[in-house]
Amino acid sequence: MPFIETPTRNQGDLNSFFETNIKSPIEKIKVGVTEFKVRRSDDTFDITKQIIKDLYSADYVICDLSGRQANPNVMYELGLKLAISNNPVILIREENNENQRIFDINTFYTFHYSPLRYKELEKYLIEKIVKLEKGEEKFVSPVLEILEKEPSVVSRILKIENINKLANAKSTVQAWRRRLAALVLMYAKSCSMEIEFSDDVNLLNNDLFKNEKELSKLNWTESRIVFRSSPTFDILITQPPTIEIFPHQELSIFKTFLIEFYNAFFVSDWEWRELNWDTIKVFATETLVLEDTINIIIGFLNDALEVPRDKILKDFHYVMSQSHFLTFFYSRKSWQNYEK
Repeated sequence: MPFIETPTRNQGDLNSFFETNIKSPIEKIKVGVTEFKVRRSDDTFDITKQIIKDLYSADYVICDLSGRQANPNVMYELGLKLAISNNPVILIREENNENQRIFDINTFYTFHYSPLRYKELEKYLIEKIVKLEKGEEKFVSPVLEILEKEPSVVSRILKIENINKLANAKSTVQAWRRRLAALVLMYAKSCSMEIEFSDDVNLLNNDLFKNEKELSKLNWTESRIVFRSSPTFDILITQPPTIEIFPHQELSIFKTFLIEFYNAFFVSDWEWRELNWDTIKVFATETLVLEDTINIIIGFLNDALEVPRDKILKDFHYVMSQSHFLTFFYSRKSWQNYEK
């Protein structure tokens, strides 16, 4: 409730109103052995902790919307209550010609009371609580009801968040590949070797292998590059909804790939201290596998793409089979056992 002022009452009036016309009559209610203890939210002023706990644990919440406009603190606490609990909320508001409609909750029933006729309000509150306590009336939070009936709303939000995170991770992988392309091109030129690289980072592997005969002859230990460990892909793929809708066996394969990927290139920098052509080739291949797999997982999460599930999984296994780290798994014998 507001506790400083309303159009017709000051702080003293509101304190007296709470004690005399809200707290006292409700604490006299008895339904069987049930009794009530009434507290006002501003009794404890830590909005981030105690009020949230009180709103969650309260069996009933009475929300006084009095004032010409919606009181921000009151509306905030009402919103919290509707979002975290199905326990009943009772809305009341002082009658006044200057009151503006509160459109956000215009469809919720609000009991309007006159400061000159508090007994009518007391009667309403007592009858309402008794009916709710006896089960003669029921209350369901409209917020939680929507979320329960429409889980797709929450799922869609989580999917979009995961897709965005995966897209950011993909950008990091592409940055790695651009750095690798720049290193190879610059070092080859420093060795008086003229090679051509496409501006498209996706064609990096084609460019490398097209010039492999010449590039493999260079002394790569004289070049220098270090890649910092980055995106936590393992965390992204173990968060809802990815872990809930992407097949667990495929996620397990991808996690195995990620472990090997990190162990090979990010656990230490020894690979980069003694750089050689084989390391460059493997890193180029594995980053392409990683990027393609991220695209596949994004496609799986993105319903709008309408790509058949079987095709996505087939593409996933094809891409994973290109990894040096999963050669044994995708050998004929191992793959046949997996399919069974």
